[in-house]
Amino acid sequence: MSASAADYYKVEYLKAAHAAEKADLNDAEDMQEHIQQRLDECKDRVNQSNDKVETAERLVNDAQAQLAAAEDSEDKVDDIIDPMTGLKQGEKISVLKEHMPILIALQNTRELMEEGRLEEALAAELVFTSLIAKSEHRLNSQAQFACPTTNTCQVKAADFVDTKAIPETDGVLVKTLSYAAEKVNDGILDRRQDLLKLLGFNMNGMFNPEVLEMLGLGNFDTQSHLPESVSLDILRYIFNEIIAMKECHDELAGNNSNQSNNNNADVNGEVENGGEEDLVNNDVEDDNEGGDMDEDEEDDGEDEETPSGRNNEFTMNNIGWEAVEKAISNQISSMREENKKELQLPEEDSAKICRYNPKAHFRFVSDEANLSVDPLLDSLINCKLRSRPTNYSQENPVHSGTPFELRVYENSSFDLDGDMMAMCGDEYHNSLRSGENFVGYQRVPIPINLDSAKTMCALQDDNNSNEPWDTNVTKCLFNGKGKKEWFSTCMADKANNLVWAADGRTGKIHAFSTNASNDESVAKLSFASLENKASSQFGNDTFGLAKCNGTIIGSCATGRLSAWNISSALEDSSKTIEPKHMVVDQLNNFLCGDIQHVSGSNVIVAPLRFDFNESDHSTTLRLYDVNAESTIGLFAGTLGEVSIGKQYCVETHNSIFAMSNNVGVVFDTRTYQPTIALHHEKRSGEQILGVPTTSTPVAFTYGSEEDIKCWDLRNPGSHVYTMATGNTIIDHLLWHEDTSSLLASTHSKHLIQHGRVSGYMYGETLTMDDEEEVYHDSYWPKRAFHSPSFFPSRWHCDCQNSPVLLQYPFKNGRSMHKQPGRLKSCET
Repeated sequence: MSASAADYYKVEYLKAAHAAEKADLNDAEDMQEHIQQRLDECKDRVNQSNDKVETAERLVNDAQAQLAAAEDSEDKVDDIIDPMTGLKQGEKISVLKEHMPILIALQNTRELMEEGRLEEALAAELVFTSLIAKSEHRLNSQAQFACPTTNTCQVKAADFVDTKAIPETDGVLVKTLSYAAEKVNDGILDRRQDLLKLLGFNMNGMFNPEVLEMLGLGNFDTQSHLPESVSLDILRYIFNEIIAMKECHDELAGNNSNQSNNNNADVNGEVENGGEEDLVNNDVEDDNEGGDMDEDEEDDGEDEETPSGRNNEFTMNNIGWEAVEKAISNQISSMREENKKELQLPEEDSAKICRYNPKAHFRFVSDEANLSVDPLLDSLINCKLRSRPTNYSQENPVHSGTPFELRVYENSSFDLDGDMMAMCGDEYHNSLRSGENFVGYQRVPIPINLDSAKTMCALQDDNNSNEPWDTNVTKCLFNGKGKKEWFSTCMADKANNLVWAADGRTGKIHAFSTNASNDESVAKLSFASLENKASSQFGNDTFGLAKCNGTIIGSCATGRLSAWNISSALEDSSKTIEPKHMVVDQLNNFLCGDIQHVSGSNVIVAPLRFDFNESDHSTTLRLYDVNAESTIGLFAGTLGEVSIGKQYCVETHNSIFAMSNNVGVVFDTRTYQPTIALHHEKRSGEQILGVPTTSTPVAFTYGSEEDIKCWDLRNPGSHVYTMATGNTIIDHLLWHEDTSSLLASTHSKHLIQHGRVSGYMYGETLTMDDEEEVYHDSYWPKRAFHSPSFFPSRWHCDCQNSPVLLQYPFKNGRSMHKQPGRLKSCET
């Protein structure tokens, strides 16, 4: 933390106040010499002025001490922030009084579940839901998952340096300061909406982003409208400092005004007691006797500029701008130093497409302790990706630790079962014309010669009879051209070589065989009319699919699940199989959303997704036993927009991973208690995935930004790094155990959309030169979430021709193609 402009401004302001009080003292002493008959009054004034001078001197000294402390605060950060968790020492959870009954009901639900008293827990959860629905204020997310009985670990994302605010040259800062001065002189501080529009949507905490959304400025791009060499990000910091300085001035001016009013009240009281005429006459005579001296003093005072004088009006003068420049320069210097630390690799073979947290937990682990760490866990928290060839030149081969880029269609749904990837969506990803639906599958690429291949052409795929790696592409099982169906949700079924896909328009589920020669479905399942009505009400993408043993389980925005027996469905493809219904909530207070198989006959059912707290229905996760046809557990505390992904850590770590209002939470399946809460940035659309290892699991959060964040869940947990996605947004993230790979289905916001006349990007028409620039090797999108220098290595994923599926292969102590299930066959 570096000194702010307000710190500098405070010193200068108090110096001016000090000088002014000294002048008052001199006046009082002169009055004492020339007005003997008012000696007592003058003595009182002298004493008062002396007190003011001493107070002013003390304030100046305190301000200078605060400034020195702020400038030297970098060495003292660890005394304020816990290096393990990122929490401030002594930080307390803020809870409104009206929320106490809610928290009591929540804790009652958890305690009853821990004791196995399900019926009572359901009643307590109903009370919790009704209290939440009546509350006018959102529950604090830290209080939401605070659980004293299990010592919940509260952790936060690392506060990385804003690299966009680090100028390439000093001239950028000078020009940005000059531009800011022009705007201030033009009165922009008094025009709030113009200031919001100038600074764009990311205000660095100065303005509430919700206000920007309300004003319709959430996606406003201002950098392109600024003069050349003027930095939008630095401009935001400058106005942050100005507003903080104005608040400092108002506080100081308010204090001085109160003191002046008190002193004036004393003088006025004395005047009212008599002698008013003598006092006025004597003051006039004193002014005349010292007239020459006063004029000289006034002339001297005009040459010396003070911060906004002693008036209550705040104005930006040279002293204010010098304070801003000094503060911003110090911030930039501090950011440059922190930037160097964050770009340092924790291990020699760590990937250069990550920005690492210097205060992450694993950095404090001894070398001796690291020797016993599982190789996969070590690779995950240090981001040790396998090196791969990145070009096609045999003479100059280049290898790097970047993910494989698999060319696919635009996926609205993506699933993985064993080595089979299922997907469905739109074949046209960057066209303004109507889309064309598809259902397809692809085998997970497993290069058998990754360690020896020098070029991309030399890679061979184990899944494709040792054919070239890049021949492993998406195979379409259904093409929607000219057909009424539109499949928006799919599920892979490797055991039966099927892809199950839900049609949002007709409310039917089709099964497509990977062995079939045509796109006819081999089985059809149908939702009931209640689910179809709910789908029409809440949207066609509300279907959830899961496979539990030999049964397909479906959910669709109602309080019940639908079930179909797979064997019965495959007996006759001409018949449409009706579902068996299983009630999840007897009180009709819960709408089923995401659904995932966890183990045995159990599935986890999330509430239907709503933006934050728009629904009065229960938002508690439910554990459902398909064989018993009943809810067997509650994971209480999730609120608002709740999402769950694939659950890989239930059998190995007794853990359920869920995202609740952008707080990642890990539940213990044995106690139904939250054990870890990952407080992410306040952005919508975040999701979480837990990855198992032989020791402790690792969490990955993704969705709203163009990156993936990795969390080390060892106590205390921490956000260890942010990983690049090539300026794409992750829609779905899955884990392939055999190759120890993250598989990420993505989309890009930086596409040229082709219309009949020209191309468009960000809603703007592109010229021919603009389009050529987009296809250049050095291109970096102007609206990319991260700057080109945010990661140690620059990597942009070109999605103009097709979307990409990213495969991040982590080292696991063996060759990539030698999976546990294939070791014997590969060695022979």
